Amino acid sequence: MPQKPINQLQLIHDRVSNEQQWEDYAAEVEVHKQYLLNFQPGPSFYWILNVKEARLEMVSTEVQKVLGYNPDDFDFPLMFDLIHDEDKIHILNFEAAISNFFNEMHYRERFNYKLQYDYRIKHADGNYVRILNQMIVLSYDTTTQTILTFGINADITHLKKDIKPVLSFVHLHDGPAYYNVDVKEVFKVSKAFFSGREKEVLNLMLEGNVSKEISEKLNISKHTVDTHRKHLLEKTASKSIPEMVKKALINGWI
Repeated sequence: MPQKPINQLQLIHDRVSNEQQWEDYAAEVEVHKQYLLNFQPGPSFYWILNVKEARLEMVSTEVQKVLGYNPDDFDFPLMFDLIHDEDKIHILNFEAAISNFFNEMHYRERFNYKLQYDYRIKHADGNYVRILNQMIVLSYDTTTQTILTFGINADITHLKKDIKPVLSFVHLHDGPAYYNVDVKEVFKVSKAFFSGREKEVLNLMLEGNVSKEISEKLNISKHTVDTHRKHLLEKTASKSIPEMVKKALINGWI
C-alpha cells in the first residue's frame, strides 16, 4: 500500500535536513519577520516549523482568528490532516521541488529565498479556506542538523477563486525569482475514482481474498462481487487484476 501523504512529506523533509550544513542566520530573523508581516493580503498567523522533526515549535494566537483553532491544540499532524486531500498531494510535489531547488544552489543562497504556495484547509466551522503560506529558512543547527523555518499563513480566500495551488520562489534581494513554477508531478492527485463498495472489494482483493471470501466478508453475493471486479477492470481500462492494481496504486485511487 502507498505511504500516507504525511509520511511522504517526512521523507522529503528528512532529505533536506541531511543535506549540506546550513549556517545560523538568526541575526536576520527580525528583518525577515517584518518583511513577511508587513505585506499580507489577508488575516494571518505565523509559526516556527522544525523541519526535521515535522513539529510546530510555536503557533501564534492569531490561528484562532484565522482558522478557529486553539493554538495550544494546533500541531503539525492536525494541520496536515485538515488540509484538503487534493492539496496534500500538491504540497508533496511542492516540497519535492523545493528540495531539488535548494540542492542546486550554494547553501548560503538558500537563506535569500522566500518560498510560497497556497492550499485549502478546513476551518473549525467545517468550511475550507485558502491559505497563502510564505516561508523563509530561519536557522540551522550544525550539531543536530535541525532546520527551523518561519512561516506566515494568510487567508486569501477572497482573492483566489481557482482551485489549483501554485508554487513560487521569491528572492529577498535582487536575485532571480520564479513565479508559478511548473512542478514535476512526482505524486499523483487522489481522485474519487472508485465507489465506496468498489474500494472495499479492491482492498479485500489486495489482501488476497477470492470472490467467495469477499462476498462472505461484505455479506453480498458472489455474483455481485464478480460484477464489481468486472467494473473495476473496465473503469481502469485494464486487462488483468495485477494491471488494475498497479494503475490504482500509481494514480492514488486507493
